[in-house]
Amino acid sequence: MSLEPYSEIILELAKQSLSSSEISARISVESGGGRGFSARNVRKYCADNCVNLRGLPEEHLELEVAKAIAETGPTFGRRMMKGYLAVKGVHAAETRIGSVLRTIHRPYNEARRQVGYTNSRCLSKPAILANGMWDQVRVDHGKEFYLTLFIQELLSPHRYTQERRPYLQTPSTRKALLQLVDQELLDMDDSLVKYCVSCLTGQLCQIGVTRVVESMNAHRIQGKGTPNDLAGSGCPKKIPQELLPHSAEAAELYRQQLGSTLTPQSTFGVDPFLTEEDKLMAENQFAEQYSDISELLSRAVNNDFTPYKEALLFLITTTRRNV
Repeated sequence: MSLEPYSEIILELAKQSLSSSEISARISVESGGGRGFSARNVRKYCADNCVNLRGLPEEHLELEVAKAIAETGPTFGRRMMKGYLAVKGVHAAETRIGSVLRTIHRPYNEARRQVGYTNSRCLSKPAILANGMWDQVRVDHGKEFYLTLFIQELLSPHRYTQERRPYLQTPSTRKALLQLVDQELLDMDDSLVKYCVSCLTGQLCQIGVTRVVESMNAHRIQGKGTPNDLAGSGCPKKIPQELLPHSAEAAELYRQQLGSTLTPQSTFGVDPFLTEEDKLMAENQFAEQYSDISELLSRAVNNDFTPYKEALLFLITTTRRNV
């Protein structure tokens, strides 16, 4: 099949420094899986039409990857890193990104090799209803995901790929809070302290989740394409709402089938401010000192918890001063 009808797409993707393999995969999706769009044919077409497929200069790519590692930590492989860079507007082939990851900072590459109710109600059910059933979920070793994993296993017949594990566990990072408690700098029985921990940590988690989701949606799935492109035509595996029980019903079903109970939903810290003016004053004072809290997350994922600890203690002090 001729590539001529896709000349504008090829030119645009080449300007983004995508490789011939990536251009081939993108055109295959655009054409509905037609034949004749191999990477070899793309390279030949580009050569015949004087289209330059050269990517970023090596030193530029190394700089961008180093900046990305400083924000994501050592957990991203070449595909996720490619997705993260794509979100930033930086495009390069997976093989080049993998090579840079292996060479610019070897400890990161080695580190990567080693490596309840609310969740069900606020995360799992809305996500499945909006996007369809997934083949695998990734969780840390905390017990708060037991109900999510239970529903994932309960709906396993609706998964496309039933041979792979329905979930994958990853390490949990709570070192900073545990260290502060051990040093008696945090009293987790104090409602105000719990409120501050919840506010700051929740915002950092939101930043981290956004980074991962955007990277995941922009990374390439071998043999399929990128999730952003695949989602353009909608999700083919929708789950009826009646198959996804309310969190309380799911918890009761969990108790009946597995013979154990989950910790019920509870309030973690109470808003201590008497007026919105007091709350706004505290938020402004904190923002003056920490205008970009994403830097706290970037340092924490690279095992430097000091900025996060200092920010948390400052937030607690500021909150006490304004209540």
